[in-house]
Amino acid sequence: MNSDLPAPGTAALLELRNPFVPDDFLNEGWPHRHTGGRRQEYSAAHL
Repeated sequence: MNSDLPAPGTAALLELRNPFVPDDFLNEGWPHRHTGGRRQEYSAAHL
């Protein structure tokens, strides 16, 4: 069988199947809200 896809388990296949989502896009969609409590350690992009 001849396939144009990279071999299973390779970084090339992962990059093809799971494209990069920019951090700015994630942080704009789920912004930090100031609640008056302690500072949040992680941004939406971190999570």
